[in-house]
Amino acid sequence: MSQAVNVNFKLDADVKKSMEQACSELGLSIPRAIFVIWKISCVILRTVKPISQSMT
Repeated sequence: MSQAVNVNFKLDADVKKSMEQACSELGLSIPRAIFVIWKISCVILRTVKPISQSMT
């Protein structure tokens, strides 16, 4: 099992408020929503070849 790490970043107050509202509507916490976005991004990046490789 991999080790968990903490990630910190800053957002504009209005962006955070919008994110909180969207997460609330979806029934997610901000950390859970970010985790889901990262997982989906990893799947997409694994299945899509970079342009330089797909053109050869």
